[in-house]
Amino acid sequence: MAENLNDTVKGTVIKGVEGVVQNISLVVGKFNSEANSEESQVEEIPTLGDAFRKYKPSVEVDFKVPGREPETIQFDRMDDFEVQNGEGGLVQKSKYLSERKTNIDAYTRLHDAIQSNPELRAILNDAESRGQLRDVLEQMLKELQNNH
Repeated sequence: MAENLNDTVKGTVIKGVEGVVQNISLVVGKFNSEANSEESQVEEIPTLGDAFRKYKPSVEVDFKVPGREPETIQFDRMDDFEVQNGEGGLVQKSKYLSERKTNIDAYTRLHDAIQSNPELRAILNDAESRGQLRDVLEQMLKELQNNH
């Protein structure tokens, strides 16, 4: 008897959820600091993709980096608003954020290499060895710059 009641409750809940899903309305508008110059009008836009294609949302961002111009980020889908530890659409859409992510990844790989290499850790812990390593790396950098 309990199983039948449980099945009945589940069936009722599922039917109720289906009804709610069909009654969802999507409100799309310009939600920012700029005044809306267009008169508001109700328009049927069936999907989010259609809304993105119609309104072509974008934002100009000034990262406050000296010598760097503000950049405009275009949004084509909901995933473009995600950061997701640097793997989301927002980082991919922004040149500046992509560059920062690349630098962070390089530093993370370097940190991991140092942590997993006892000989390298020993070199970095000794001041004289660390200086010699720095000199070698600077010389390699100069050679790379001269050949590029």
